[in-house]
This record gives sequence, structure tokens and C-alpha cells, in this order.
Amino acid sequence: MTLEFILATPTHADIIGSLVIQLTQEICERTNSQHFDINLEGTVRRCEALLAAGHYAAIIGWSGNIPIAVATIAETFALYAGGKIGLIQEFYVLPEYRSSGVGAMLLEQVRHYGQKQNWSCKVDPTVQTNYYSV
Repeated sequence: MTLEFILATPTHADIIGSLVIQLTQEICERTNSQHFDINLEGTVRRCEALLAAGHYAAIIGWSGNIPIAVATIAETFALYAGGKIGLIQEFYVLPEYRSSGVGAMLLEQVRHYGQKQNWSCKVDPTVQTNYYSV
């Protein structure tokens, strides 16, 4: 399987929105609860605006011409981390591509993005929660 990862632009908002909707639907199904009240149109509009304003970033994983994974990231600040950090807001891999290493590759792309943003990287592969900070 050949994968390509790209840093999204506002023109990718529909793809990101679709993947995020799938993520939220899966969360609701697995927890048997309606946690989110979002729709595709509103999600795409918000995503496009956040990407255009530079308040949000997304990395999309592609297998051929099919978007199969997404990670969305927002920059913020934290005293515990010594300043600027990045938070992964949404992280999703299509079910049929799980257990094939796509998630790990996407996380590595996020790590590279964080380095380019001058966040120092603190990743512990044994822990579910990681952070990037300066």
C-alpha cells in the first residue's frame, strides 16, 4: 500500500469534514450515546474558516485518490509544557486501514509538523497522551 500525507488547505475542508463526521458517528455508535450535534455542512464551513485563518491545521493520509486518515491540530499554550504546544483535536483512520500502521505514520507526520512549528517534541509511545511544546 502506497500512502501519501499532505498538509491540508481550506480546499480540503469537505474531505476533513467527512472524515470527522465518520469519527463522531463511530464514537456515538461505540458508546451508544449521541455525544455530538454536528452536521457535514456546518463542519465543512467551520473547518474551511479555521484553516483559512491559520487557527487550525490538518494532515490527510491518502491511499491512491482515497482519503483514509486525518489528524487535526490546533496550536495553544500551556504552562506545564513551557509555552507553545500543539493539540491533536481529531484523529481518525478508516476502519479498513487500521492495524496496518497508518495511524503510526499519521502520528509521525504530526510530529514532523510540530517540529516545523518549533514545538519541542515529547512523545512516549507507551502512553496514550503525548504533547509537543517549546
